[in-house]
Amino acid sequence: SRPSWRMCTAALVTPLADGTPDDPPLAAELRYWAAYHFDMGLGAFGTGSMSVRLSDTEMVFCPLSSAPEGFEVPLERVLLADASRRPGEAGLHAAIYAQTGFRAVMLAAGPLAAAEGLAVLAEPARPGQSPGLAPIDVEGRYLYGRLGLADGACMGVDPAVNPLPGLLREHRGCCVVAGCGVLAAGRTLAEAAHHVSSAERIARLRQEVFLNRRLFGGPPLAAREGG
Repeated sequence: SRPSWRMCTAALVTPLADGTPDDPPLAAELRYWAAYHFDMGLGAFGTGSMSVRLSDTEMVFCPLSSAPEGFEVPLERVLLADASRRPGEAGLHAAIYAQTGFRAVMLAAGPLAAAEGLAVLAEPARPGQSPGLAPIDVEGRYLYGRLGLADGACMGVDPAVNPLPGLLREHRGCCVVAGCGVLAAGRTLAEAAHHVSSAERIARLRQEVFLNRRLFGGPPLAAREGG
């Protein structure tokens, strides 16, 4: 079951505004989604990250996106200009806000999406087609067409030249990072979380068709990808 909103209370490491109290609703929402990802198996405890853009200059950053209910998730108020110079995921979040209009970002270590991304990248590239994860279900094709797909090595690229913000723009805020999970962005945390769960479901359906082909001689994935 989904965790109770009443249990979603957390304190920010730094206040959201100088001299004013922390923002309980925002802290609660970040904690809520961390508990949701943990309960739904969308990331192991302590993996991933998430953030919310407060303004054109600031964000609240959480260095994990999965934690059990009751865990005090660490939150930090960060200037985007400062974060853009930091290595790791905080710098990536800042780069996404600098290059897109998204207001919330999540990186979730969805195991099925991470594995499916590796499988697709291991296949020979199709002529004239950039890497991507093609949904085989009607809902997935309607929502995304194709999910963005990037090599996990992108996570170590300088945020200023990282291709991931561009992939989010091109693919409706959803990109599978092979071997890492799902990078998602949206107008709200709920929208980003929807992308995470959708990508994991798309990966699961693709893997079920693949196994059906290997074990029982069912139709190949390519036959399902075309719609």
